[in-house]
Amino acid sequence: MQRKLHVVIASAIFAFGCAGTLWWNARDRHKETSGDCRETAPPVLTRSQVTSEGANTTLSEPEPAVPTSAPEPALAQTEGFSEVTEEPDAPANWFLQGTNAGSYKLRLSREMVFAGAASAVLIASERADPSRFGSITQAVSAEAFRGKRLELTAQMATEEAHVGSALWVRADDQHGTMVAFENAHARGPRGSQSWTSQRIVIDIPDTAAALLFGAVLRGAGKLYLDQVALRVVDSSVPLTAKPTTNLSGVTNRAPDLERIPPEPLNLGFEIAAQADGAPSPP
Repeated sequence: MQRKLHVVIASAIFAFGCAGTLWWNARDRHKETSGDCRETAPPVLTRSQVTSEGANTTLSEPEPAVPTSAPEPALAQTEGFSEVTEEPDAPANWFLQGTNAGSYKLRLSREMVFAGAASAVLIASERADPSRFGSITQAVSAEAFRGKRLELTAQMATEEAHVGSALWVRADDQHGTMVAFENAHARGPRGSQSWTSQRIVIDIPDTAAALLFGAVLRGAGKLYLDQVALRVVDSSVPLTAKPTTNLSGVTNRAPDLERIPPEPLNLGFEIAAQADGAPSPP
C-alpha cells in the first residue's frame, strides 16, 4: 500500500512538472508572437544616393532621456530607394527622395510659413503606404563640420501626419560608408501640429566627406519645414542621442564631391527651383 502511494505521489509530481514546462513554453511563445515585441523609438529618415535617412513606427512608450538612434535598413541603404529631382515651385537646392518618393510632392508653401515668404511642404498622396516614407533632403560637403559637434535645428509643422515625421542628419565618408546618423522621429511632430522647434546635436567624424540632412514624412499627411540652420557647437552642448555604433557595412554610392555644394543653401526656402536649371541631387 505504501509503495502504491509513493507511485501515485511521484506520478503527480511528474505531471505537475510537465504542466509547468508546457505553461512556460506557451508563455514564451506568446511573448514572441504578441506583446513583448515593442520596438523602441522609430526610425525616417532616410537613406539616399549619397544618402539620407529618417523615420519609423509610432511610439508605445516615452522616449528615454538619451535615446539610441539606430538607422533602419530602409533609411541607411540605397536598394529600393528612389529620388525625384526638383520641379518648378519646389525649393531650390533641395530634393525629394524616399522608399516611395513617387507618392510624395515637394513644393513651396506661401500660406503655412514660420518666417519669411515661404516654407517647404512635403505632400503625401492619400494612399501613401504607412510603412514607407518621403524625405526632403539636401547634401553638402562635410568639410566645415568634420571633427566637430554639429547642431541642426528647424521649424516643423504637420497636417494629419499620423504615423509621424522627423528631422534627420547623416554623414558619409568618401567611399559612401555612413559614419554618423541620427533620426529624431521619437521627438518629431505627428498628427496635426503647429510649428514646433526641432533639434539634433551630433558629432561628425574626421572621416566624413558628405553631410545629408532634412526632414522625413512617413505615410500620409503633410509636413512643413522652415528656417533650417546648421552650426558648430562646443562639447559642452550635450548630444541629443547616444552615438550610433552599428554603422559598419552601411555603404552607398560614393558622394560626388565636385557636384555637392561646399555649404548649406536656401535654408529658409525663399528660392524656388528653376525648370531649366535646377540643381540636381548628388
